[in-house]
Amino acid sequence: MNEFEEDIFDESKIEKAIKKGKRKTIVVIVFISIIVFFVLNLVYFFIYSYFSQQAFEQWDSYIQLSTPNGFISETIETRGFLGG
Repeated sequence: MNEFEEDIFDESKIEKAIKKGKRKTIVVIVFISIIVFFVLNLVYFFIYSYFSQQAFEQWDSYIQLSTPNGFISETIETRGFLGG
């Protein structure tokens, strides 16, 4: 019984378990952060595309109504990394 109690409270085993727990926590946090980053960028891309298309259609309608024989010849969209 005494040997078992000493084994539970061994300092080196406790330190090793703490280091292992910290390492695992860091890996999980990094992994979840990467997943969230890519998912949010994908959602941003779809939202940006949707509203960009709406803005183009509104602008095209305005040009056709206000200018005779008018049209938008070229549009340039810049999708920056993180909004830049």
